[in-house]
Amino acid sequence: MTQAYSYNAVNNLRQTLSRGLLWQYSSVAVQAVAQLAVLSTLSRLLSPEDFGLLSAAMIFVGFAGLFGQLGVAPAIVYTSELTARVVRAGFTLSIIAGVLLTGLLWALAPIFGKYFGNDQVVPVVRAVAVIFPIAGLGAVSDALLQRRLKFNVVTLISVISYVLGYGAIAIWLGASGAGVWALVAGTIGQRTIQTVASYVLAPHPVRPLVSIAEYRKLLHYGIGHTSAQVLNYAANQGDYLVVGRVFDPATLGLYSRAYQLMMLPVKYLGQALDAVLFPVMSRVRGDPDRLKSIYLGGTAAISLLVCPAGAMMVVLAPEIVQLLLGRQWTGAVVPFQVLALGLLFRTAYKLSDSLAKACGAVYKRSVREGLHAALVIIGSIIGARWGAVGVAGGVLVAIITNYVVAALSSVGLLGIPLTSYFAVQLGGACLGIIVGLVAMMCRFYLNHIGLRTMTVLLVVSAMGIGTAAAVAMIRPALLGPTGAELVAMIRAFFHNRVLGFRDRTA
Repeated sequence: MTQAYSYNAVNNLRQTLSRGLLWQYSSVAVQAVAQLAVLSTLSRLLSPEDFGLLSAAMIFVGFAGLFGQLGVAPAIVYTSELTARVVRAGFTLSIIAGVLLTGLLWALAPIFGKYFGNDQVVPVVRAVAVIFPIAGLGAVSDALLQRRLKFNVVTLISVISYVLGYGAIAIWLGASGAGVWALVAGTIGQRTIQTVASYVLAPHPVRPLVSIAEYRKLLHYGIGHTSAQVLNYAANQGDYLVVGRVFDPATLGLYSRAYQLMMLPVKYLGQALDAVLFPVMSRVRGDPDRLKSIYLGGTAAISLLVCPAGAMMVVLAPEIVQLLLGRQWTGAVVPFQVLALGLLFRTAYKLSDSLAKACGAVYKRSVREGLHAALVIIGSIIGARWGAVGVAGGVLVAIITNYVVAALSSVGLLGIPLTSYFAVQLGGACLGIIVGLVAMMCRFYLNHIGLRTMTVLLVVSAMGIGTAAAVAMIRPALLGPTGAELVAMIRAFFHNRVLGFRDRTA
């Protein structure tokens, strides 16, 4: 039965992968619109200091969260044989780790407050820490949904929990004058809703199990994954540590908003691909040719989507910040532009992380993440001499360096030349340059004739999208083999579904 299931699963893998990617990309627009709307609303209801306090607290809470599940969820996705005992052991480990971390953070909160020189951080840390036991309750269900390739379900849960947690709870409390506690309540609400929904859709045995054999099986992979995650988190938060230490909460709030805006495409596109490619690549890790095809195809797709988006973000940064955050956030414009220059590099190495996890190379990944963390911290310290913009520049250098190191690691795992890795991204880079130049000229002209900010944003965005579409239709070969294939698929869909429907109804 198991062999037959595995055989059929591999045969249907291409179809499953295509559906998963299509569903994930289709949901990106919904998630991005929801987060932008919530972020824009909260940025007008709350002050930079409120966001700075939560950002300061989340540095330590987020770091502790890496140990909250001990890598149980990815270990469940990775393992080739999943039994009820392994599931029960994973659930037990997740709960124990969550409870212990909440107690630890409660005790250490005053130390975190002293680090930032702000006692207001202490109660925020203690309040947000309650998410760990809640997350532990849903960790195994989250992993089971990924393992079963239920990509649409995972995405729906993420969207709904965010909209209800932040879009409802946080905005309502923010409008009531709750300040930073609106953000705290939104964070706890989102995690609670996600846990409940995941378990309802992927129930599993919840009876605790103490078993050294099962614990060892999970922790061998889980500890390697966790160590890589810890170092990755240090890289992602190292600049926050420097800014929070050197500058005031308002500056940290400005920098964190700039970084969050840059991370929107990374979060939704990069994480969407990781959610699909990690479980799929885990299934085919014994088939080198199929693994290469999936990885290089995903890398090409990322470059085609992210390069034009990054170019538009750099060009339209003043309008994006003013409309989404408000005029009081103008100090975030230049840091946002600097960080947006590294959008492709930041997104592409997330796929290298997916490949390393799928191949079990979690300890090699840890070494790379350690180097990245060191570079981020060093770059931030050096760049702090020139304020938040300098920190962003230091982080950009670290991001590009990590991109190159991750590329070397990936081609080593796949056994392909480095030129093949870079070649699949040339189509996206060309498209990004063309879109960026058109957007820049269009924005310059519209601002010269004195149009309003909203009009400039809409018109330039439309021009960018139109330019990308025109290039795809007129010169699809410029987008590379993957881009040309995607254009052909879209044309076939339009011809068969749209024109065919019109002909049938004529």
